[in-house]
Amino acid sequence: MIVAMSTAIETTHLKNGNDDLAEGSRTTSRRATVLVREVLGREDLLPGLRSDVEGLMSAEDGREGRMGSVLRFVRRGGMGRRRRM
Repeated sequence: MIVAMSTAIETTHLKNGNDDLAEGSRTTSRRATVLVREVLGREDLLPGLRSDVEGLMSAEDGREGRMGSVLRFVRRGGMGRRRRM
């Protein structure tokens, strides 16, 4: 979920013209993606990670499922008025 959230926050920062803050969110997203790839097959390290990733992926291809709200949030442009940084 940190991958989706940091991407949403990056998008919001870019819309608001905050390039430095957007770069920080982009860095967070990249680091989280690398971590997910490294531990995806290790259920002993992060139980449930695979199902969370599959949920995000199903949301991305239109099936939505339980992670659909995260994807809708990202598509709306992230934090918006609720939480500006």
